[in-house]
Amino acid sequence: MRLFILADVLANNSTAALKFLDKEAAKEILQSAAADISISHVALLDEQCQLFVEYVNILASNDESPVTAPNCNGERLSFYSDDFLNISIPIIFKKDQIGTLSINSGLNDLNKMLNRQLQAFFILFVMTLL
Repeated sequence: MRLFILADVLANNSTAALKFLDKEAAKEILQSAAADISISHVALLDEQCQLFVEYVNILASNDESPVTAPNCNGERLSFYSDDFLNISIPIIFKKDQIGTLSINSGLNDLNKMLNRQLQAFFILFVMTLL
Protein backbone atom coordinates (compact mmCIF):
# COMPACT_ATOMS: atom_id res chain seq x y z
CA MET A 1 0.00 0.00 0.00
CA ARG A 2 2.78 2.44 0.88
CA LEU A 3 4.38 1.82 -2.51
CA PHE A 4 1.18 2.91 -4.27
CA ILE A 5 1.07 6.06 -2.15
CA LEU A 6 4.72 6.80 -2.94
CA ALA A 7 4.03 6.27 -6.65
CA ASP A 8 1.13 8.75 -6.51
CA VAL A 9 3.29 11.34 -4.74
CA LEU A 10 6.15 10.94 -7.23
CA ALA A 11 3.75 11.16 -10.17
CA ASN A 12 2.09 14.32 -8.82
CA ASN A 13 5.45 15.94 -8.05
CA SER A 14 6.76 15.12 -11.54
CA THR A 15 4.02 16.98 -13.41
CA ALA A 16 5.82 20.33 -13.60
CA ALA A 17 9.17 18.76 -14.46
CA LEU A 18 7.58 16.89 -17.37
CA LYS A 19 5.54 19.86 -18.54
CA PHE A 20 8.59 22.15 -18.60
CA LEU A 21 11.02 19.42 -19.75
CA ASP A 22 13.18 19.96 -16.65
CA LYS A 23 15.27 16.79 -16.42
CA GLU A 24 17.30 17.96 -13.40
CA ALA A 25 14.17 18.58 -11.32
CA ALA A 26 12.74 15.24 -12.47
CA LYS A 27 15.93 13.42 -11.41
CA GLU A 28 15.76 15.01 -7.96
CA ILE A 29 12.13 13.96 -7.58
CA LEU A 30 12.86 10.38 -8.58
CA GLN A 31 15.90 10.20 -6.29
CA SER A 32 13.58 10.79 -3.35
CA ALA A 33 12.51 7.18 -3.93
CA ALA A 34 15.88 6.20 -2.44
CA ALA A 35 14.23 6.47 0.98
CA ASP A 36 12.57 3.12 0.24
CA ILE A 37 15.41 0.62 -0.14
CA SER A 38 13.15 -1.99 -1.72
CA ILE A 39 12.69 0.18 -4.85
CA SER A 40 15.14 -0.90 -7.53
CA HIS A 41 14.08 1.27 -10.49
CA VAL A 42 11.92 4.34 -11.12
CA ALA A 43 11.37 5.68 -14.63
CA LEU A 44 9.61 8.78 -15.84
CA LEU A 45 8.42 8.59 -19.44
CA ASP A 46 7.18 11.43 -21.63
CA GLU A 47 3.88 11.53 -23.50
CA GLN A 48 5.35 9.45 -26.38
CA CYS A 49 6.31 6.76 -23.82
CA GLN A 50 10.02 7.55 -24.29
CA LEU A 51 12.36 7.54 -21.30
CA PHE A 52 12.63 11.05 -19.84
CA VAL A 53 14.70 10.27 -16.71
CA GLU A 54 15.26 7.26 -14.48
CA TYR A 55 16.59 6.37 -11.07
CA VAL A 56 18.30 3.04 -10.44
CA ASN A 57 18.98 1.95 -6.87
CA ILE A 58 22.19 -0.05 -7.17
CA LEU A 59 21.79 -1.46 -3.66
CA ALA A 60 18.30 -2.81 -4.34
CA SER A 61 18.62 -3.87 -7.95
CA ASN A 62 19.08 -7.57 -8.48
CA ASP A 63 18.00 -10.32 -10.80
CA GLU A 64 14.85 -10.94 -8.77
CA SER A 65 13.25 -7.62 -9.70
CA PRO A 66 13.56 -7.21 -13.45
CA VAL A 67 12.70 -3.91 -15.08
CA THR A 68 9.44 -4.49 -16.91
CA ALA A 69 8.16 -2.45 -19.81
CA PRO A 70 5.89 0.35 -18.55
CA ASN A 71 2.33 0.66 -19.73
CA CYS A 72 1.65 4.08 -21.26
CA ASN A 73 -2.00 3.65 -22.21
CA GLY A 74 -3.34 5.97 -19.51
CA GLU A 75 -4.37 3.30 -17.02
CA ARG A 76 -3.04 2.65 -13.55
CA LEU A 77 -1.62 -0.83 -13.66
CA SER A 78 0.29 -3.07 -11.33
CA PHE A 79 1.99 -6.36 -12.03
CA TYR A 80 3.52 -8.57 -9.40
CA SER A 81 5.17 -11.92 -8.96
CA ASP A 82 6.52 -13.65 -5.88
CA ASP A 83 9.61 -11.44 -5.85
CA PHE A 84 8.76 -8.06 -7.35
CA LEU A 85 6.05 -5.48 -7.99
CA ASN A 86 5.77 -3.10 -10.94
CA ILE A 87 3.46 -0.08 -10.90
CA SER A 88 2.68 2.18 -13.88
CA ILE A 89 0.79 5.41 -13.22
CA PRO A 90 -0.25 7.98 -15.84
CA ILE A 91 0.75 11.57 -15.14
CA ILE A 92 -2.15 13.88 -15.92
CA PHE A 93 -2.12 17.65 -16.47
CA LYS A 94 -5.42 19.39 -17.25
CA LYS A 95 -7.07 16.09 -18.24
CA ASP A 96 -4.26 15.23 -20.70
CA GLN A 97 -1.70 12.51 -20.12
CA ILE A 98 1.76 14.08 -20.27
CA GLY A 99 3.73 11.06 -19.11
CA THR A 100 3.92 7.85 -17.14
CA LEU A 101 5.70 6.88 -13.93
CA SER A 102 6.94 3.32 -13.57
CA ILE A 103 8.26 1.80 -10.33
CA ASN A 104 9.88 -1.60 -9.83
CA SER A 105 10.23 -2.84 -6.29
CA GLY A 106 11.45 -6.04 -4.72
CA LEU A 107 9.14 -7.79 -2.29
CA ASN A 108 11.80 -9.35 -0.07
CA ASP A 109 10.99 -7.07 2.89
CA LEU A 110 7.29 -7.80 2.59
CA ASN A 111 7.92 -11.54 2.37
CA LYS A 112 10.17 -11.43 5.45
CA MET A 113 7.52 -9.55 7.43
CA LEU A 114 4.84 -12.04 6.37
CA ASN A 115 7.05 -14.97 7.40
CA ARG A 116 7.68 -13.42 10.84
CA GLN A 117 3.96 -12.92 11.37
CA LEU A 118 3.22 -16.51 10.35
CA GLN A 119 5.90 -17.78 12.73
CA ALA A 120 4.47 -15.73 15.59
CA PHE A 121 0.97 -16.98 14.81
CA PHE A 122 2.18 -20.60 14.73
CA ILE A 123 3.98 -20.23 18.07
CA LEU A 124 0.91 -18.68 19.68
CA PHE A 125 -1.28 -21.42 18.19
CA VAL A 126 0.95 -24.18 19.58
CA MET A 127 1.11 -22.49 23.00
CA THR A 128 -2.69 -22.21 23.03
CA LEU A 129 -3.04 -25.92 22.25
CA LEU A 130 -0.68 -26.83 25.10
